[in-house]
Amino acid sequence: DAYTPPKELTHCGKRPCTAGKLWKRAQDLRKADMHDAAGADLIRALLKTGIETDFIQQCERSLQWAFSSIQQQREREKRDAIEEAKLEKRRQEEAVAMEEAKERKKQYEVDWAKFGVKVQES
Repeated sequence: DAYTPPKELTHCGKRPCTAGKLWKRAQDLRKADMHDAAGADLIRALLKTGIETDFIQQCERSLQWAFSSIQQQREREKRDAIEEAKLEKRRQEEAVAMEEAKERKKQYEVDWAKFGVKVQES
């Protein structure tokens, strides 16, 4: 019943990742704006035993930065979702307005044709 993470998360090649490799992978993920995965790798690096104090501090600073970036990313995604919802609502309103305009045009054409017939009759 114990959880075992997938090997692609815990292994670098055939061997388990070292703290240094996890830190490097976290930096690559950060550059790719994958802040969640970068933070997870930093936590995995911090969970390794026998790592130096300087490295721990470096990982902790990077982890704080990752948490901040995750929060900014979530706020940006939330703003983007709100904007997308507004745009979708506007698209729907425009589609409805276009259909109404088509119906009005048809009615005008019918009325114009009736007018033309009356003019010809008189």
